[in-house]
Amino acid sequence: MAEQRTFHIALRGFAPIDIQALQRICDLSASRPRRYEIIEGIGQDIVMANAPAMHPSDLINSQVPVVWVDALPGANRPYLVQRPLLASRLLRVLDQITIKELHFIPEINIGVKSTHDRPGLAVDGNTQWAYEPEGKPSPRTGTGGNRYRVLVADDSQVVRTQLQLILDNLGIRADFARDGLEAIALMKRRRFDLILMDVVMPNLDGFAATKRIKKDFGEHGPIVMLTAKTSHLDRLRGAFAGCDTYLTKPLNQQDLVRVLERHLKLEQGEGFRSPLQIPQTGPAVS
Repeated sequence: MAEQRTFHIALRGFAPIDIQALQRICDLSASRPRRYEIIEGIGQDIVMANAPAMHPSDLINSQVPVVWVDALPGANRPYLVQRPLLASRLLRVLDQITIKELHFIPEINIGVKSTHDRPGLAVDGNTQWAYEPEGKPSPRTGTGGNRYRVLVADDSQVVRTQLQLILDNLGIRADFARDGLEAIALMKRRRFDLILMDVVMPNLDGFAATKRIKKDFGEHGPIVMLTAKTSHLDRLRGAFAGCDTYLTKPLNQQDLVRVLERHLKLEQGEGFRSPLQIPQTGPAVS
């Protein structure tokens, strides 16, 4: 079974009808790796505040992430939700907090297909996705310290999301392309320390894109093909195209981390000060 953890939410300034609606939304998370539970009193992991009902004198624990409902954007309000209170919208924000602030990422099998693809509610074999790639690095830095920049080329939103979760948690910047042509366009703008390349993509596939990159770009990082194509012939095609490593999906996140560590060490020459590891918080469920 996937690792599961319960996060406690304290509510501030909500009317009873709102509390009932928020409780129903939290109930939807009961079977997810991230389970949300509304509590009274102390011990909360997250605070949710109804901005219009809050008085300037109301105290909010600054040590706990706060979700502001119907608030104006501001430097001290990074997590905002506007009414109506939709489950997909709220769960997406809560999941972002658990990743960026509380550093919880369940074990991820990259390339496991989702059963449906509604934003915020797409469920795959081991987790439920509510965090969509934005192409921007997380403000938190992991062991990579944002010194590295990776290009991800994959036409699957699920896979792009899975990879951003891992890269963000390592403090590695990432740019995303949905096909080979977009990948080449991004290559023209900047140099990447490593490229994660899918094979089956529209417009220009990974084999052709890799050949173009090898031919047209003198300096570039290692190209790691990450694909569901597992035959010996496909591996040969990847080698002839010029990829440095050929990985097949589904792929365990720790296996990917080892490949990232090995190639980025080779690329930078100095390596990481400590091994790349994904923090595991909360008890594992077997």
